[in-house]
Amino acid sequence: MAAQVQIQSVDAAGQNIYVVFTVKLSGSYPTGGDPLNFAGGGTLPVTQDPAFIGLVAAIESSSLLQISVESQGGLLSYQYAAIVSSSGSPATINPQTGVKLKIGALNTFGTELSAGAYAAALTGDVITGFAVFTKLL
Repeated sequence: MAAQVQIQSVDAAGQNIYVVFTVKLSGSYPTGGDPLNFAGGGTLPVTQDPAFIGLVAAIESSSLLQISVESQGGLLSYQYAAIVSSSGSPATINPQTGVKLKIGALNTFGTELSAGAYAAALTGDVITGFAVFTKLL
């Protein structure tokens, strides 16, 4: 179980923090989705992509506002979704534990990938994403 987030760019010039990232899969897929850790400190914490653009490859935030993920590798058998869990009022999403990458069959997303080792097609896919975080004040 390892979905490693690699940050490509961080733009914190406005009111929010905008992050472009890739996800590298390895190991096994757990039922319910593989956690995406944006805060570091996990088994495979967030890392800086070799082509990073920005000042610092770090996200100083306690709340995720929006996230999307998709395949850029032309993988035709699977699709990806970022599933978020929130708590509190207003809802806040923990950047370290509140997002999971769920994988399903392309035409029937209700059919989740079975738990087990990732297929070579998945570990070799190019998964990109975009996330918006709140700034710490």
